Amino acid sequence: MVNEVTTKQDLVKSATTSEGSIDIVDEFNFDQVWQYVGSFSLYQWLIVVPLIVCFVGSLCALATMEMVFLGVYTSYHCALPPLLKETNSDTLSRYIPADDQGNLESCKMFDVNTSQTINSSNTQSNNNSRIVTDCNYGIEFDQSVFNETYLMRYELVCDKAGEFHLAQSLYLIGTLPGAVVSSLIADRYGRRISLYMGFATITVLQILMFVAPGDQIFFMIQRFFLGFGNGGCYNVGVILASELIGIAHRSPIGLAFEATYGMGMLYATLCSYIFRHLPWYAFHLSQTIPLAVFCFTFFLCPDSPRWFISVGKWSRAHVEIERMERMNKKTVPKEILDELRTAAINNMPETRKQQFISKRSMKESSAILVKDSASDESLSYRDILLHKEFIKRVIVMCVIWIALSLGWIGMILGVSDLPTDFFITNVILASTEPLGATLGYFLQSRGRRPSMSLVLIVAGICCVTCAWIPHELANGWLKTSVAMAGKTAISTAYAMIFVYAIELYPTDIRAQAMAFNFIVSNFASAVVPLIRFSAVWNQLPFVIYGCICLVAGALTFLLPETIGKPLPDILANL
Repeated sequence: MVNEVTTKQDLVKSATTSEGSIDIVDEFNFDQVWQYVGSFSLYQWLIVVPLIVCFVGSLCALATMEMVFLGVYTSYHCALPPLLKETNSDTLSRYIPADDQGNLESCKMFDVNTSQTINSSNTQSNNNSRIVTDCNYGIEFDQSVFNETYLMRYELVCDKAGEFHLAQSLYLIGTLPGAVVSSLIADRYGRRISLYMGFATITVLQILMFVAPGDQIFFMIQRFFLGFGNGGCYNVGVILASELIGIAHRSPIGLAFEATYGMGMLYATLCSYIFRHLPWYAFHLSQTIPLAVFCFTFFLCPDSPRWFISVGKWSRAHVEIERMERMNKKTVPKEILDELRTAAINNMPETRKQQFISKRSMKESSAILVKDSASDESLSYRDILLHKEFIKRVIVMCVIWIALSLGWIGMILGVSDLPTDFFITNVILASTEPLGATLGYFLQSRGRRPSMSLVLIVAGICCVTCAWIPHELANGWLKTSVAMAGKTAISTAYAMIFVYAIELYPTDIRAQAMAFNFIVSNFASAVVPLIRFSAVWNQLPFVIYGCICLVAGALTFLLPETIGKPLPDILANL
């Protein structure tokens, strides 16, 4: 049995004190636990997969995709005077001016007396001399697809169009501080606390939308804090699930998050289709109910025993390990538990450690493996910044995250040109997520580093190629097909990057490091509109996205290969 796990000599070193010869533990290897309780058994199937993987992955998609469906509209124009009972093309041309292409204006109408306009027999010849004003009678939307969305209900178009776009931007901005706060909470108070605080925040804000509908100031504030609550949920969920399974199944679980995110997108699309003829709040309610249900699973969801040990909370870690043992009907050897218990004691703050030891007899105390007090100091930011290997990993991962964010938006712009209706387009978009996760599963078995580099290069080639394919060629299907290939490559990279990042960063600062990458990626997303609207050539953004993806694919080879290796628990493991 000793040969099956990491031996004690690999984990400890000997020292002599006034009490005699004792062992001083510098690090711990929690991955040896999975060899005894099972890395993916009943515990993982009944708790980790449904509660964390399925719920968290799909719910994060709901909070993000809702803005897409709340803001859907087709065509619109100024509403006609209430005295007019019929609307046809001839009537509209009397009231609404045409633009240079001959299409009716969306936000302008003629300011004329209603009766004179209706009785006029030579309206077209008088159009040039008539006064044009803003819409005086509201907005009339094409309701052939949607009877009502939030944007349609409160007419957030024309001079109010900026309000909805600002709300979307505030959601994205809110994810930045949200990612920071959730990562700090996850590393200080636990993964589960951080995860459920985020979803509780989202649920409360979603419910409050029913209290003050139509108040645009509240809507913008709500969107900001919705992004704040959702900012780190996905990251923390992936980290928690990865710390509750063994090495062999870490990659499939990370990829499963990407697939369940796609399932969340499909669920949102299905709800949008089902409730398309109902008021906007019917769809909103369908997105809020799953969030509320998840919040009631708090006491069923486990926390990370690996994290408990890294912060010196052995009793909590032992409870989770015993839960695994009961459900999987297996037992961890006492010597392994003693090593983990000792590691937890050594990770306690100095004051707590002394109190813990003082409560035991001298005989017990001499058996406790104690480190030098100097090694008990908390990891400082100076230590982190001076660690060259860690900084190199962070910088390269930031470039990859930037490439993925820009590439994702770039591919979305290409896919939006698909000659299909709204719902089919969204189904295709959502289907690239599980497809990308499936491809990622098979690619990662050949190595994290070459797989990540490959999909980034493919995505870059697709972006650059899209820029040079004429939109009219093959009725737009060739351009769309290449865009779909690129979108799938980006989805594959997104599925793999969480697994790769978890394996690159140590447990004690993993959440903060991943949150920093997430923040950088969101900043990259925020500049996409600037790149698009400031481009002198409308296809230039695709070239920019593609080139950055190609650079990121090349830089990936600076990272180490992590497949099959234990998770680093402390910075010294790198």
